[in-house]
Amino acid sequence: MASKTLFTYDLQPSNVFVGTTINMTLTITNPPDGNDVKFTGGPHGDEIDITFPPELVTSTSFQSESQTAAFVCGKVTNTNYFAIKAKTGAGSTLMPGDNIVVLFKGVPINGTVGSANVTAAEYIGSHEGSASMNVTKQPAQLAIIAWLQPPVVGQGQLSTLYWQSMGGIEVKIIGFQGNPAIRTFPVQGDPPYPGNCDVYVPDDKDQWIYTAQVLTGDGKHAEQEVTLTQHAPYITEYRSDPIITTPISVTDNVKLIWKALYAASTAVQKPNGTVRPVISELEVTPGQDLLEAYQGNYESMPDTASYILTAFGYRENPQETLSFRLKPVELAYFKYTQKDAGGKLSAPAFATVPFGWRAARMVQTTNLNTLTIFQPGGYSDVYYLGSADTTHPQIQYFNAEKGAGDEYTFSWVTANLNSLALNPGNYNITGADIGNGSKSLKLEAGTYTLNGTGTDGTPIQSLLTVPYTPAARELRTPQKIHNYFAPSTANKQDAKKVIKQLTYDDIWRLPPFRITEGSVSLVLENTVAGGGRMWGIHVNGIQHRNVIAGIHVHGSLRKGEKQKKVESLVKKALEEGLQNGSNILVDTSYSSQ
Repeated sequence: MASKTLFTYDLQPSNVFVGTTINMTLTITNPPDGNDVKFTGGPHGDEIDITFPPELVTSTSFQSESQTAAFVCGKVTNTNYFAIKAKTGAGSTLMPGDNIVVLFKGVPINGTVGSANVTAAEYIGSHEGSASMNVTKQPAQLAIIAWLQPPVVGQGQLSTLYWQSMGGIEVKIIGFQGNPAIRTFPVQGDPPYPGNCDVYVPDDKDQWIYTAQVLTGDGKHAEQEVTLTQHAPYITEYRSDPIITTPISVTDNVKLIWKALYAASTAVQKPNGTVRPVISELEVTPGQDLLEAYQGNYESMPDTASYILTAFGYRENPQETLSFRLKPVELAYFKYTQKDAGGKLSAPAFATVPFGWRAARMVQTTNLNTLTIFQPGGYSDVYYLGSADTTHPQIQYFNAEKGAGDEYTFSWVTANLNSLALNPGNYNITGADIGNGSKSLKLEAGTYTLNGTGTDGTPIQSLLTVPYTPAARELRTPQKIHNYFAPSTANKQDAKKVIKQLTYDDIWRLPPFRITEGSVSLVLENTVAGGGRMWGIHVNGIQHRNVIAGIHVHGSLRKGEKQKKVESLVKKALEEGLQNGSNILVDTSYSSQ
């Protein structure tokens, strides 16, 4: 006995006239309550086979055409069946509610009245299943065949009523609301005489019946009723891209994507309560949205930002919620930025990691400054700066000045510390130098950190950005990207489009960042030791097996007039990688010389 199929199958028209040649449309649907179904591509990939039996057709030499971009359909040589497969070697995924639509053109119906079954056989992964679609053949006499595509719609959505007729001179469609309630169409073309028109369900009705009627010149007629159903909206998918399961930075952007069936419209409610009408995707910054939602009341700010998707439509407005937890914000520094010749400190300032967190408040007085950083989750971190505080750890001053040759001298002033280290390098500071000291060294990184522990056991840090450009001999190449060596022509075209969009500013961004075009994404995957970035061009996702070109960009750049040159180098290297599948190293440090 055949096993259950993953999909539903609908072949229209399901009634046909004998001895005619017609087009038939097959709609394969992943049910809204189904699961994601991955089609493996390639010559030995997954497929669905459609068989037209001799009880229905005189031959199977007719044409087929997939109306769904990710799939192809063609007749298998020396067989009587048509195979539906994923279009690319990378495969494709059919989500709940998604369809594959295939048009069979010029199907020759035989001359015998009766019925026959067109069969569908699924071979997807280890799953096998089969289904049959009954087609009734009726005499070529006064009659009309009518059907709806789709037979179910949402509020305000249209369906198309199709018909084929025999033996009449005009067709009437009965059931429209308003005036006229009946629309008349001439019989024209070749038998079985086709026609179609748009139909709908009144806003307050579950179903609506239309009658298709064919009439002769002497008043005889034949008719068929069709019922159009109006369905409540249904959210089949709501997720982030990529899917996020761990806490994120307060500056991370997140792309929300969704699919809804039978919805008249959709909208997303942000944490601040504003509702934004949207179509299929929306990029948000959860940390910034929480700041807006709790401005003036940061003490009550949760550590989770929630986005409520609502699908509006007939009778019901279903909702789904996506929530993202946020990482705490760190202190970059809270220090005096000026020190005069006598050692007097002034001009307090602070910064956060990530930079620019607005939920922070600095209060200044003569001998004591305080900084409160309000954290996602409703708690706060308080830091102190000034001589009036003798309890809490302070890194009051941290700076670097260029010395002889390629050395820099780092200097600092601290208070209430038991230990201090300068990183990278893990230079441990001891004795009186903890409170006021300096260190000369060659730069090894673009950011240096003082890490201290207070007399009360509390840790503290202060970050300092320095003008570091690595020499080429110091660069290290991380593990190579494993490239996918057979991108299609369409993939290459999409890849060139994303490469073209890349700018110099993009090259030095921090991940996550991506540019997407069609099936291809240009993805910033990682930072590289020494100030560089690792990029990959991915097909249908960000799995490494689908990478079709990769690049490692090393070094940094200070001179503005060289920026266009570096941008050009990176784009050229990416295109070269696209052609030969190789991972390319670009060293930009020489461009600043």
